[in-house]
Amino acid sequence: MPQKRIDELFQDTRYDLDACLNNPPEWFKNETRKLETEYGSQISNSTRVMFADQASGDTGFTTTIVPGEFYMFRHDPIQKWALRYYDLSPFTFVFEAGRDWFRGLNFHYLPYPSRIHLLQYLMKYATIKPVNDRTRILIDWDEAKDSSSGYLVQPCEQKYWMGEVRTRFKLIEPRHWALMMMLPCEDFFRAHKSRVWMDKMKHSAEVAKDYVARHGTPEDVRKMRDYLDSLVQDKKVTITRELEEV
Repeated sequence: MPQKRIDELFQDTRYDLDACLNNPPEWFKNETRKLETEYGSQISNSTRVMFADQASGDTGFTTTIVPGEFYMFRHDPIQKWALRYYDLSPFTFVFEAGRDWFRGLNFHYLPYPSRIHLLQYLMKYATIKPVNDRTRILIDWDEAKDSSSGYLVQPCEQKYWMGEVRTRFKLIEPRHWALMMMLPCEDFFRAHKSRVWMDKMKHSAEVAKDYVARHGTPEDVRKMRDYLDSLVQDKKVTITRELEEV
């Protein structure tokens, strides 16, 4: 029996961001079960996701990028020899673009629960609600990195050069944002994803500590500490102990 086309599953949940944001664990469990049933290991292959048709029947590929949109692409860093690790298939929200470069937030650098919280923050800047095919997200980077959600945006901020992009850009339609960011398509070179996520959570803790030292209250400290530590798989490891000293 042929497998269901990937875009059909996206259509099943096309505007269900509320379910994703209001009950992340249950939403992720349900979607994972669907994905395993429908696709098996296919969804963990970023190449197959890259070349899947979208709901319109189009591949979604483009040679240009527009700030406020989400894209996937194949990435081959120019100075990869100097990097501890990097993502071969970034899923990136682009917020700024120049002639030969662009900057964005690569969701793959965050654990799945953090991705939901980051999307929730970004949705405050959506141009159209509820989400439709014309929705874009317009943020000011300086404002975002210094906000109370800076501990989510700063660790996954990346600058890419056009010369490092080895494919056309796959534009991700707004109806697919929530599900696409949760697909296990991170493809890190030189490191397992658990190591990458731990590094990024430590970075998050540093940003959180700086924020609460400047603006926060003891309640902010407690919430950030509990949230960040909840993301660590080994509960014996505490990555935010230093927040208690603020």
